[in-house]
Amino acid sequence: MSRLLRECRSVKVKRLFLWFADRHRHAWRDRLDRNGIDLGSGQCQRKRVG
Repeated sequence: MSRLLRECRSVKVKRLFLWFADRHRHAWRDRLDRNGIDLGSGQCQRKRVG
């Protein structure tokens, strides 16, 4: 799953995928290797960090 997210070119798709994973509390979410997954630097990203 981590590899697919790294290779995906759409920032919107990656953000939405991770949002749904958080919302539905998937157990595998904590095991994702988020290194190398570019989530952009827009307003949505700033909200997520803060």
